[in-house]
Amino acid sequence: MARTTKKSEGVPSTKRAAVPGRTAVSRPKPSTSKAKSEKKEEVCASPPAATSTKRRAVTHELPISSKPAKRSKIDAINTPPSQKLDIYVFGAGGSGELGLGHATRNGKKPSGVKRPRLNDLLSAATVGIVNIAVGGMHCVALAHDNKIYTWGVNDLGALGRDTLRDAYDNESAEHSDSEDDGINLNPKESTPIAISSDSFPKDTKFAQVAACDSASFALTVTGAVYGWGTFSGGNGVIGFTKAWGSKKLKKIRFLATGSNHVQALDHKGNVFIWGCAEQNELGRRIVERTRENALVPSQFSLSKRKIKTIACGAYHSFAIDTENQVYAWGLNNFGQTGIAAGAGEDHAIIETPTIVESLQPYNIRNIEGGLGSKDLAFNIRGKLQIFLKFTLVPGLSAVFVAAGIDDSIALTENGDAYSWGFSSDYRTGQGTTETVDVPTQIQNTALVGKKITFAGCGGQFGVLAGPAMLPNGVTK
Repeated sequence: MARTTKKSEGVPSTKRAAVPGRTAVSRPKPSTSKAKSEKKEEVCASPPAATSTKRRAVTHELPISSKPAKRSKIDAINTPPSQKLDIYVFGAGGSGELGLGHATRNGKKPSGVKRPRLNDLLSAATVGIVNIAVGGMHCVALAHDNKIYTWGVNDLGALGRDTLRDAYDNESAEHSDSEDDGINLNPKESTPIAISSDSFPKDTKFAQVAACDSASFALTVTGAVYGWGTFSGGNGVIGFTKAWGSKKLKKIRFLATGSNHVQALDHKGNVFIWGCAEQNELGRRIVERTRENALVPSQFSLSKRKIKTIACGAYHSFAIDTENQVYAWGLNNFGQTGIAAGAGEDHAIIETPTIVESLQPYNIRNIEGGLGSKDLAFNIRGKLQIFLKFTLVPGLSAVFVAAGIDDSIALTENGDAYSWGFSSDYRTGQGTTETVDVPTQIQNTALVGKKITFAGCGGQFGVLAGPAMLPNGVTK
């Protein structure tokens, strides 16, 4: 499959052989540097150097320790999801991000999927996914039996498992349904595979998974956070986390992720944030000589207000307090924070969490961020169009929204999915590569009679999910 790169302006450029969304990351050569250690604690959890025979992705709990983990005695504060979901995918798939395997099956290729297709490799009967997260070029999913499945690009360890191809992989790739389908996917990346349970302490129970561009996270029922992969910036890999700052993450209730940063909301309404800080997405000042401090989960203050909801865009962030005040900060070159200051300027940022005045009249229940792009900022006459405040989308009442770099999906109370925006690689699920100007219902045979309750926008693909159905229409 031919791969192209579409560059966004006003954000760090991280080239990858694919159309980016949120951001698509590059496939740099593996680092040969070894991770340093500090008093029995691992200082940086970025992926280890690859060897000539094998590469193993790093999986670490926060806090990180070299000592064997003891069984946790902390009371559960999070409830694991139990509803099994059917997973539908659409989009490019040229890097295995759809999770449809590496070969043509039943006459269907695992890439170039124009409209939502049920992913039979994630069958509710055999796997039973109950929670799923969509990253830039990979996905993470939690199954009903507590296993965590991953698929997609693993260049920087985002899958948390070894995906190096071997002789068997190369041989099996030659036995697809078509002898000349032009597909050359890594079976270990393109197939949903569970991370080894040995990667986590015994009896660990998970409640949520989350994904950045090149990192993944899992939240336990006791509020502990696990993570693997790395964060990247404009000049390449930054690192992952610092052991001496991770002890602050306790009793976390929810995780939200951007392209290269993470927010964690705890049981008291406090928010911790860490990752890349180049666009001020962390809401605090980080200077170059101490940029490793950005990898430390740090709490930010909102005048002692308690937060009830958090969300991230690619390079910006949101938080909603218990009085329904919406705060935003980070990159604002296209007004993506909903704040007018600096909109239209290449490097405009909102330095600290700031109230979004245009949302004060509303009771916001769900918020998501994408990434401002000149593909969306120009109208059909070629004139720059930037909304300086949040603007109502007419004729659409939604209960869930998802945003990509230049496409969006909204779900109605009835479980219908609507999409709009840039459609290259079929990322809107509308069966076209032409831009979809207005919210349009995604309709095809796979979705007939289905209620969609989740949507996610990846770099060049999309994911929908809804309660798995028995033949008689009863949910599993």
